Amino acid sequence: MEKTVIDKPSYDNFETPVLIICFNRPQYIEAQLEALRLVKPSTIYLACDGARIEHLNDAEKVNAVRRGYEKGIDWKCNLHTNFSNSNLGCSKGPIKAMTWFFSEVEKGIILEDDIIPNKDFFDFMRVMLNHYQSNNHIISISGCSLGYNLKTSEVFSSKIMNMWGWATWADRFNHIDFSLNSWKTKKNKKWYLHTRLNNTIFDLDKNWVAHWKHIFDKTILEENVSWWDYQFIYNQLELKKITIYPPKNLIQNIGFDADATHTHEKEHFIRYLQPKKLEWPISVKNKPFIDQTFYQSHIKEIWSFYKKPNWKYYLGNILKNLGIK
Repeated sequence: MEKTVIDKPSYDNFETPVLIICFNRPQYIEAQLEALRLVKPSTIYLACDGARIEHLNDAEKVNAVRRGYEKGIDWKCNLHTNFSNSNLGCSKGPIKAMTWFFSEVEKGIILEDDIIPNKDFFDFMRVMLNHYQSNNHIISISGCSLGYNLKTSEVFSSKIMNMWGWATWADRFNHIDFSLNSWKTKKNKKWYLHTRLNNTIFDLDKNWVAHWKHIFDKTILEENVSWWDYQFIYNQLELKKITIYPPKNLIQNIGFDADATHTHEKEHFIRYLQPKKLEWPISVKNKPFIDQTFYQSHIKEIWSFYKKPNWKYYLGNILKNLGIK
């Protein structure tokens, strides 16, 4: 299969727009600002959610975050701000922020406040956004490989995105239906997910299907969920689009404290995941391939905490259905 070799970019100004989504964690600001100073983006969009009324210290923390970024971005930069007066939460807040961002720019990088990228992250996002701009089969670029570090310098892809430092284009983001309207009308949801999630029609991993059915059902049934990436992933599956990943992990997630929403586990794998240096030039297959090993070992088992049952489980179910066991 033919490949394209891409050299490390050279530039005087980092012109790819960056969206920072933040809230009430001033303790993370300086680490992220140090990362941003590696390239000094010329355009930054800063979206900050509003304080929660029932949390007495929220207003002070939120104001400290806003002031911290405004003061800390001390290079020549077009800084745009969108500060919410009310608390929208971990789903509606980021969705509103990204919708605002992509109403202003045609492509860009999204960083939540606890994501610390290295220099190669920015270079990788820049060249991948340019390389795949006209390829609508690619829905996003992820900077976190979940620790799946290849020995080659070849990028790979997956049918499921990761949101710990990523990028996309407005023409793709604007097709995302965060309300999951098409999911509400699916007749046979399990079969639908089987055709989207499993590698072949003969892949009988019903629990993986059930895992995602539960998530998507919960998303439409509960008024205030605490995620937005599952909605994005549903649309990715619906549209049959793929995400590009780097051959090395390019970010660190430092969001492990009492203020975290999803990363409370003391021994969460991402806690110890460090960014790696990319070996330039990198190579890109002209027809991106789905890395099935990554999908099984890292998307399923590491990121989703899902372990596929072994053959004994399936044999037991067959025998049970036959009335033998």
